[in-house]
Amino acid sequence: MKTMLEHEHSFSLLDFYRVRQKAAEYCLSSEGRETYLRSLPMTRPEDLERIRGDIGFFLRRLEEGYLPVQDFPEIEMCVRKLGLEGSSLELDELYALGIWSKRADSLVLGNVRADLSSPVPDSLSEFLMPGRALGEEGGGKPNLRFDPDQVALRWAEWSLEGIFSASPSLQDVQKIIFSILTQDGELRDLPELRKIKDAIARANKDLVAITDSYRYDPELKSALQSTEATQRDGRTVLAVRANFRGRVKGIVHEVSSTGQTVFIEPSALVDKNNELVQLNARLAGEIMRILREATELLRALRLKIHAARLAVSLVDLRLARALQARREELNFAEICDSGITLWRARHPLLGRKAVPVDVAIPDGTRTLIVTGPNTGGKTVTLKTLGLFALMHQSGMGLPAAQGTKFQIFDGVYADIGDEQSIDQSLSTFSGHIKVISDLASRAGTMSLVLLDELGAGTDPEEGCAIAMGLLDHFIALGSLTIATTHHGILKNYGYTRPACLNASMEFDSTKLASTYRIVMGVPGESRALEIAAQTGLAPGIVAAARKYLDEERTDVGQLIISLSEKHRELERLERDRRRRLKEAAEDQRKADLAALRVRQKELELKP
Repeated sequence: MKTMLEHEHSFSLLDFYRVRQKAAEYCLSSEGRETYLRSLPMTRPEDLERIRGDIGFFLRRLEEGYLPVQDFPEIEMCVRKLGLEGSSLELDELYALGIWSKRADSLVLGNVRADLSSPVPDSLSEFLMPGRALGEEGGGKPNLRFDPDQVALRWAEWSLEGIFSASPSLQDVQKIIFSILTQDGELRDLPELRKIKDAIARANKDLVAITDSYRYDPELKSALQSTEATQRDGRTVLAVRANFRGRVKGIVHEVSSTGQTVFIEPSALVDKNNELVQLNARLAGEIMRILREATELLRALRLKIHAARLAVSLVDLRLARALQARREELNFAEICDSGITLWRARHPLLGRKAVPVDVAIPDGTRTLIVTGPNTGGKTVTLKTLGLFALMHQSGMGLPAAQGTKFQIFDGVYADIGDEQSIDQSLSTFSGHIKVISDLASRAGTMSLVLLDELGAGTDPEEGCAIAMGLLDHFIALGSLTIATTHHGILKNYGYTRPACLNASMEFDSTKLASTYRIVMGVPGESRALEIAAQTGLAPGIVAAARKYLDEERTDVGQLIISLSEKHRELERLERDRRRRLKEAAEDQRKADLAALRVRQKELELKP
């Protein structure tokens, strides 16, 4: 398995970490969740296809009515204790491990199906060799611990059949635990425990009888602060009025803060209290012995438990993706050789309020220059493209229509501005030369490079020169580069370079609003004056600004606007043509079907 080189700045700008965090919440186990949060996009198509097949298996199971097990309890501390000689598990830890092992068997072994037919890879034990899935101590000494960092590097190498075939059953773990615990986590009445508990019950009964002889003694009634016995340091005592303390012979354990009550252990109770303390100590000791023996038996099975944790994480990673896709109605993008096609794509952090975006970058195009109005959706579209590429190669479903396609990238690099916040719909337009320089040094032939407001933040002429130099660099590398800009010179650049294409964010002139749709082959105008007027700038100021525009530039701008409108009209006509052809084909099908039925009736009527 090979993963994408993590570029934290770009991944953060594209909200990949936030989306991954949200997706990891669909995991049932901490093992799956911790591994998910460390996993990176895959860069080999065969790994992605394998994961897709596994996710498809769980989608079919969910469609059939499969209900996943409940969330797994946390057992990290349990397995750590099993690795420490001499340590013992507590009752609650033992119970957690028992429940975990039951749910592990249900999740992993309960999903074994005959329709799984992918080849079985290496044995699970090979994957669990020290230094790989489990990590190791210094000097190569096995540490035998589940290591999500290591698992995240290789999780896609496994097919579900391989995991199911190599995963151990934890029946022996459950047998050890539930031979001493009930299904509710209570300690069973084992013979020695029952014997001690019976002795404790008898001692308590004797204590009650002795205590009652004091409580109901008429001569002591006035001396007692309370007729109820109480406990001090695990021993039964009486609450005696301080001025009558001499009437009850025994050991003083405590005096109340007011000094009015003295807690005395009568001499007649001392032996029984001693007996009860000893019995309770025996009970605690017996419980510790039972827990210690169970821990030692489980310690001998810890490699099997580690293997099961690995199997649970591997299955959970796949099931979580299926659960998210089903619950959020996501689709999985197709893998293509070159380019990107998005249909009705919505940024996952914006949800239903996001305007669907369509993008179709033709095969062979390596640089796309996107122009158009402010607030037209260029930055959101850029972010959506980059984020979807990362999600796609992470095996996640996408909030987009079927037919969405992505090529495989070995890296995704973005410069969109540190203050951009997609869920608050805020945008900034600032150039980050230091960041872009880093991107330029990292990108390669199979990289996706996203540059927002290229050439902005400095003198326009110099900014354009820098922008064109950068685009030349990325074209030479062969990276797929998508850049947004307002600079007119870059629109001309898009027409003069091979494998370079202009595009624009479509703008509805009648509504003075963006349609959030990319139009290929046609550059866009910034529409600054229209947007300024729409957002409240005084008409006089807008009129004065319009006079300052160069007439020649105005003519070019009007030409671009006219071309954009013509493009929209042609697309409308094309949609109408396709609709009419579809209707005509349907009418012809119905006519043919009617003719066929008439012919069948004629044949039936013939003698």
